[in-house]
Amino acid sequence: MLNRTILTLAVMLLFGGALTAQSNLKLTYNDVVITNGGTVQIDLTEGTTHICAGFFIRNTGSSVLTMPTNSAVSLGAKQNCTATMETQPADTLNPNSYTTFGVRARSTTPGTYQYDVSISSNDPDDNPFNFTVMGTVKPASAAGGVGTAVKGGGGGGGGCVSVGGGSVSLLALALLAELAFLARIGFFKRHHN
Repeated sequence: MLNRTILTLAVMLLFGGALTAQSNLKLTYNDVVITNGGTVQIDLTEGTTHICAGFFIRNTGSSVLTMPTNSAVSLGAKQNCTATMETQPADTLNPNSYTTFGVRARSTTPGTYQYDVSISSNDPDDNPFNFTVMGTVKPASAAGGVGTAVKGGGGGGGGCVSVGGGSVSLLALALLAELAFLARIGFFKRHHN
């Protein structure tokens, strides 16, 4: 009887964490994982508003991930830029589900810029989830591309759209981001063969 009790306790200690259902927030930008406390590099063009909608929050845990409605993501410590939320993520994510959020950033002074991003959730390990967006503000005369690679490689210019004098439909951006994600994970192959 004593051996069975010891064995049961050993199994509970070894696998207790694996048996407990938990939510788990995983953040990516242009398919590159961002760690809690990490950075993302996104370059801007002087005087141009950039809408970056390439941020994906995934729940890789085994229970529902919840975030405050309409206020899960907050921005702070802005240097040489204005940054506002374009869209907030969904407030509930089932396991293996994802949501996106968008940020509108602008700077009128060439040089460097940065701002901090904080995501609140019920993730037991990463609440809040904090990271920094930073980059170079290119002079308007040197405007070439928008949005560059994420620190750590990969990515390229996807995820950000520059907006000059007009406006960009947020619904169109969200649909494009969703379609790009589904294409990346092979959704269309699996469901249309």
